[in-house]
Amino acid sequence: MYIKSANNQKIKNLIKLQKTREQRKQEKIIIEGKENIIKACFAKIKILEIFISTDFSKKNLDQIYKNYPNLKINIIDKKIFSKINYQKNNSGCLAIAEPKYLNLEDIKVETNFLVLILENIEKPGNLGAIVRTARATGVDLIIINDSQVNIYNPNVIYASRGYLFEQKIVFASHSETINWLHKNKIKSFATSAHAKSNYLETSFCDNVAIVMGSEKEGLSEFWQSKADEFIQIPMQNTVQCLNLSVSTAIILFEIQRQKRA
Repeated sequence: MYIKSANNQKIKNLIKLQKTREQRKQEKIIIEGKENIIKACFAKIKILEIFISTDFSKKNLDQIYKNYPNLKINIIDKKIFSKINYQKNNSGCLAIAEPKYLNLEDIKVETNFLVLILENIEKPGNLGAIVRTARATGVDLIIINDSQVNIYNPNVIYASRGYLFEQKIVFASHSETINWLHKNKIKSFATSAHAKSNYLETSFCDNVAIVMGSEKEGLSEFWQSKADEFIQIPMQNTVQCLNLSVSTAIILFEIQRQKRA
């Protein structure tokens, strides 16, 4: 189908789907960029429809066609496409897909299982960056407590470079999380500026969970009372805290180093 009018109903719906509320209502998401769409295909995300700009080569869709040979393609005039894509450097290709959500019951815990718990995360870009780091450091599961961030927000997908689709992510309450950790004998380490233990002097053996609080408020009272151990990243001068994605990366790469050793 060739679309050359901004008043086309499909164009109007694409604009609607940029809103989290509309995504939840329609149970659909937008994925921008060929590489992100390909990662979604490999992760078994169901692609419903593809939209490409007139200056986008169909040859670039070969890898997508391998997974969805009967996929519906819509060609959009490049001037209209430039107005509807959220990320301006998305290579002239976007897709409508079905979101995929997991529950804790879906997760199988294996040896040396690594869990990252994010509490009250506020910024989509931060979440996306953390997801990319999680993939790079071998995190098996991300659990999100008390957050309204939409994991399929375009900024999350963009900042994660599409690794969001490969990473197992679960939204769970505090009580569900702690019960699941206890059931699976996973030890929790919460980060705190007031902790006495240096993360570099801590052993992250066996199955572990790292709990990261929000930049604005830190750890909740729940995790302050329920975590098994507390660790800190030592800092110099007058610096009291780091960006959440930076702090998370520092600790996860140390865990990766220990596991490799």
